[in-house]
Amino acid sequence: MTFIRIVRRTLATLFPIALIGACSRVFQQAFFSEEGFIYNIAYFYNWMPDKVASAFRMVFTGLSRITFGMLGLYAAMVAAKYTARLYHRDDQMAELTGIAAMLMLAFRFPRSGNTVPFVWSLFSGDLLFIGLLVGYLVGLAFRWLGKPVKFTVHEHVITIRRRMYRALKIMLLVIMLALIINGLFNLMSYFNIIDVAYGSLQDLSNGDQPAWIKAGLSFAATFLEWLGMSGPYNIMNATSSSAINANLSYVLTHNNWHVPYPFLGTTIYNSFWTFGGSGLCLALLLAVAIEARAIEDHKLVRWNILPILFNSNSGLLFGAPVLLNLFFFIPFVLLPVVNMMLAVGAIALHIIPTPAYQVPIGTPGPLVAFLGTNGNWMSLIFSLLLLIIDVCCYLPFVKLSLKVENEAQRLDQEADEHAEA
Repeated sequence: MTFIRIVRRTLATLFPIALIGACSRVFQQAFFSEEGFIYNIAYFYNWMPDKVASAFRMVFTGLSRITFGMLGLYAAMVAAKYTARLYHRDDQMAELTGIAAMLMLAFRFPRSGNTVPFVWSLFSGDLLFIGLLVGYLVGLAFRWLGKPVKFTVHEHVITIRRRMYRALKIMLLVIMLALIINGLFNLMSYFNIIDVAYGSLQDLSNGDQPAWIKAGLSFAATFLEWLGMSGPYNIMNATSSSAINANLSYVLTHNNWHVPYPFLGTTIYNSFWTFGGSGLCLALLLAVAIEARAIEDHKLVRWNILPILFNSNSGLLFGAPVLLNLFFFIPFVLLPVVNMMLAVGAIALHIIPTPAYQVPIGTPGPLVAFLGTNGNWMSLIFSLLLLIIDVCCYLPFVKLSLKVENEAQRLDQEADEHAEA
């Protein structure tokens, strides 16, 4: 499929930016945040001046925002370029049009004052699929409405102007369509439709609904993560609600075994669902390390060890790639549900207590339940057993993916050799 080919090439191109963003998040949150895991266990607050920690935090926050925080915008640009190039159209003007379309879609008309706000989340990796889709559609617009372009090494200014004039009509049409869609988004924003929908999802996650409802919601959230639409997934990371506070108050005066809300969606999700980030990416990374034979695959493992250990998985999602990859759909989406239901069963049978304590940001996935239960060793053993099961389940999918990837590379090389001949 053309779209999948464009996606794979776009993700491969953006992998370095995604990896830098993942590492930046780790240093920002786990190392230099006052609620970070390394910051607290290494007692940074005792020997590192607050101004130094704040300066490092600001540096890595900025680096994270211009990398991961802009991945959607980069994706629109690169996808438009590759789509136009695939059909021998003007890829340079397609790049510019992709950026302009994304900026137009993210623009929000100010309600008061002179500020010009943007929906910055639309530019980030959390809504990557939108950027990929916008770039692909822009490239198709150049395919259908443009003419073939042949680039030369020394292109004269006159030639560039001719290309620009031919592409100007296409650019204006795309921007006008983006403006119409932007108007619909502004209406939804004005009537708070999106905020109300997100609030409803939050209530489902934090309330006392049956575990199967929360498992279904979490399944949908992980599916959207695989699709490159991880906005609703962030709702599962709530750290404050009446139910969470009730559980914490109970364990401070009693114990973890009979909390009022034993099966909170956020608690189960954060404790047993996110080993290495969504989709159990720590298990995927270990499976790749076991099955991989190529040097490039081992480099992928080495570069992603640090961010994956602290639950920042964007580098692996782009590098494997996992996003929109059918080989990883089943384990990425279904294995977390299996983890969740096993954890619910273990809590119901009083094998492990319900995690109720808030853990530091960036805590390695297998340690979240251990710290969340105030050091219950059975919770740690249970988490490690889940991780072993997850790795074993990922192995056949990783093996199949690597086999097909190698075969596809061989066929591409043969096609290139045949074309040269």
